[in-house]
Amino acid sequence: VRLPLRVEGQLICTYVADFEYFERNKDGLFDAVLEDVKSAATKNLSTYRIKKKLVKAIYGIDIRET
Repeated sequence: VRLPLRVEGQLICTYVADFEYFERNKDGLFDAVLEDVKSAATKNLSTYRIKKKLVKAIYGIDIRET
């Protein structure tokens, strides 16, 4: 899954998730889950951390890390 990360209409970058799937929430509805497989070294890269924050701010999605 590729998510364009736009701020005020300007494309800043694109986030590419390793996996996307759906889980049933407590209300019986399905929520999208983005999952990223990261090593300890890449989890702390500043570009990844910024993209993770942008995905949360723009789409309201928390990236699940494994």
